[in-house]
Amino acid sequence: MTAFARLLPAVLTLTLAACASSSLDTPNMEQTGKLKVNPALLGQPAPASSAQTADKASPK
Repeated sequence: MTAFARLLPAVLTLTLAACASSSLDTPNMEQTGKLKVNPALLGQPAPASSAQTADKASPK
């Protein structure tokens, strides 16, 4: 158990360092026009068309 306890901090450090140093290659997303936001994200009721789409997507 003591060998495991000695290796754990080193493994965690290397793992976190590898995650932090990886580059985030996100595509450039240019937008034209108005931003389309789901009304539910703004605390408003969702339109009927969105509710129907959500019902079809949920497995039963």
